[in-house]
Amino acid sequence: MIKIEQSTQRPQLKCPTTGRAAENMREMKRQGTWLESPDIYGKDPEYIDFMKETTPNLASNEWFYGTLMSRKSDILKDCFNRKGGYGFDDCVAASAAAYASLYREIVEGYENGTRVRYAFERDENGNGPYRRTLSMEEELEKLDKAFERLIGMDELAVNCSRIYAENQRRYHHAEPDRSFHVYNENQEYDYVRNTYQKIRSCYREQFKQYGKDMDIRALVFSVLENGNHGLWEHCRQLYGTVKPFSCRA
Repeated sequence: MIKIEQSTQRPQLKCPTTGRAAENMREMKRQGTWLESPDIYGKDPEYIDFMKETTPNLASNEWFYGTLMSRKSDILKDCFNRKGGYGFDDCVAASAAAYASLYREIVEGYENGTRVRYAFERDENGNGPYRRTLSMEEELEKLDKAFERLIGMDELAVNCSRIYAENQRRYHHAEPDRSFHVYNENQEYDYVRNTYQKIRSCYREQFKQYGKDMDIRALVFSVLENGNHGLWEHCRQLYGTVKPFSCRA
């Protein structure tokens, strides 16, 4: 059952799809005055105060996924600036570092009492939606779901590399690495997923002991070194080196 926030200082307020402010917005759009009067919420100070507090602290599933992808992208950009490109190992390390940074923010934020995040949901009767405060466990669950989506994208990246290698072989007579014929697509998918999940599991265990001082890159390479070396080297060869404006070196 969803527990809806109660407040003695203000009534339950609905999200922007309902309520007086949203009605004002729709009416102004019908009258064609929306662009000339963008500050429609100024006439509803309670609502605008509520949204000023809520909007920066919303924690939707899309926010978690977007944040992970953004942080991973920033790490890979930095890697490119330093090395002139990045490969499979860098991609795995960037994904792990993005997850670790957000995980650390969530846990430490709740431990020191500085983190509050909200979600909009309907109650058991379908009324609302209303604002609800999330728990740390709920945020970590959303983070894990976003990480699973990120894993799917990196599986796709390896698959695209296989397609590229196959096209090079077929149309340009460029014979791929020998491992191309040893491992199949499903083995590549399983390797990427199992590796990422192992890294996440090890990180969460070691975070309890080392906290923010943990070396995430060392952990990543420890997992890779102790995994399937044949598939690791295969994915390295398949992925190649990503450079700007080009899929491969």
